[in-house]
Amino acid sequence: LLKEKGDVLHPATRKACAQSLILLRNRGCVTPDALMTLFFDMLVVKDKELRSIAYAHIISDVKNLNKGGRNEKVNRSLQGVIHTLVNEAGAMHKARASKASKAPDSEAAERCATKATRCVSLACDLYRRRVWNDTRTVAILATACLSPVHSIQLRAVKFFLQIEDRMDEDKSKEESDEWTGVNNIDFHQHSKKTQARLKQVQKQVANRKKAIAKRQNADEEDVNKIYPAIEQLPDPQGLASNLLKSLKAGKMPFSHKLLLLNLTTRLVGTHDLLLLPLYPFIQRYLSSHQADVTKVLTYAVQACHSLVPPDDVKGVLKTVAHEFITDRNDGSQVAVGINASLRILERVPSLLTDDDDNEAGSAGLDIEAFVRDIAAFNRHRDKSVRTASKSFTNFIRASHPALLQGKHR
Repeated sequence: LLKEKGDVLHPATRKACAQSLILLRNRGCVTPDALMTLFFDMLVVKDKELRSIAYAHIISDVKNLNKGGRNEKVNRSLQGVIHTLVNEAGAMHKARASKASKAPDSEAAERCATKATRCVSLACDLYRRRVWNDTRTVAILATACLSPVHSIQLRAVKFFLQIEDRMDEDKSKEESDEWTGVNNIDFHQHSKKTQARLKQVQKQVANRKKAIAKRQNADEEDVNKIYPAIEQLPDPQGLASNLLKSLKAGKMPFSHKLLLLNLTTRLVGTHDLLLLPLYPFIQRYLSSHQADVTKVLTYAVQACHSLVPPDDVKGVLKTVAHEFITDRNDGSQVAVGINASLRILERVPSLLTDDDDNEAGSAGLDIEAFVRDIAAFNRHRDKSVRTASKSFTNFIRASHPALLQGKHR
């Protein structure tokens, strides 16, 4: 009934049918695969309450199925469904964009894209709850990052950029709630003292001692990332290359482009990838009048690491110097440029020891003159510029003092 007439049924009837099916599933009368396949279809019904019920049940059922141990059969089946939906939505979008003769109608394509987007959100939530934190889930979300459907792509990109912070927040909240629970001890000061209540108080005191010891040990141990999704990617080089192609070819809002650029540079910095066409692409947006230019500078720094050839980074450094570290800009822009240059040199120290450091290299940047020009800003009228210049000078003084003039060494 729900599958064939779900769109035309009265909302109250749909809700009652869905709740009845959930009750039957909880009593073991319905198999999980059959019900979840139906509820995947319910994710696109124009009934917000029904969608919430279906979404919550899928999350809860998958979590319960994996509570005693990983249920690989169900996991693989559902992950396969999500992967197929993502590919189908992308294929429909491409067919409509190419105006093929057998292209699907707009309603079917939109319905498939909406369903795929919500299924990707399901996979993200299950990863966040540490149920599907395996490489298969990460591979599915990596495929979604390359989808031509913007809603699917954005959801997957935001997952990789935000998942670790979200999981850290969840862990902190759990620890805080646990501490609040064990720290509040009822000593029964205003009630009758009995043996049962005495044992209850002793148990609560012992639990609080364990919690205190656990917190102290956690403070002493190194804090590691929880399931870093970017580090689980099977082919980070391929994903970064394809994201860069999407950035160059796709027409998209600038905010969308910034998200893709953030993920691309984070992949390059995390895995020490060599993606040399990325640096000329970043230079396009390194203008002092560019919107959100501080984010672009952050991504430029993020894409630098010790394995990048110095000649490729010199172009970025030269653009930063010409666009920001000039007297025609105000103090805040100059300080941002100096700080960005310092972070780039810290990440690519070979720039300071390059063979061409005493003469202009292929990018037309004389490193020695560049360093001395920034050191000369230590008496600038703006305090933020003076502070940034002194930090830069201290770094050069500690690593390569020969690049500085005698008075600054």
